[in-house]
Amino acid sequence: MDKKYKLIVFDWDGTLNDSVAHISSSIQKAFASVGLEPPDSRKAKYVIGLGLKDAMQHLQPGIGKPLISKIAENYRHHFLAKKNKIELFSGVKTGLLSLKKRGFFIAIGTGKTQAGLSNELLDYKIEDLFHATRCADQEKPKPDPAMILWMLKHFNLSSEDVLMVGDTTHDLCMANNAEVHALAVSYGAHSKSELIEFGPKAIVDKPKDVFDWILQNK
Repeated sequence: MDKKYKLIVFDWDGTLNDSVAHISSSIQKAFASVGLEPPDSRKAKYVIGLGLKDAMQHLQPGIGKPLISKIAENYRHHFLAKKNKIELFSGVKTGLLSLKKRGFFIAIGTGKTQAGLSNELLDYKIEDLFHATRCADQEKPKPDPAMILWMLKHFNLSSEDVLMVGDTTHDLCMANNAEVHALAVSYGAHSKSELIEFGPKAIVDKPKDVFDWILQNK
């Protein structure tokens, strides 16, 4: 029997990688380092997954390019200082291997830069598990559907062949804009009450449940 979904597009931070707390803290430190009032944790978590410019403008409306560049530089400094303490969520590598063995195409669509994502995949030694990745410096960032539309063309698939998996409303909005199904996870940056408003097929509470759901709904 043919699989219901042929391509699974995963978000990275907060979905596969347990990085939300560190990203949020790094955003707060970056704002403080340029003399701006740091956003609270909820606001910092909200922008995770957006492109850098969109995230900064959401947190500080009207911010100019020079200050965005300075905040971005400081953010990278704080993020990289403790990057080695971030780990994949438990069961992620095993789950990805299981999907790949069953013939799924596996991809990542993320608000990170291509260089940043590539370095992290190499650190975890999982770069070979993914058939494709698209980042915010390659396509228009979330919630624009560009990353998923690129993948549809790249894999020669239709929208009904694709499932987007993510922890933020930005992921779900991108999926809706691309007219593909989405599976939400509640253990990342956005709350279940926020996620449910965007109509995902389901919301799961543990990383292991992501892979169980995909295999049960294949």
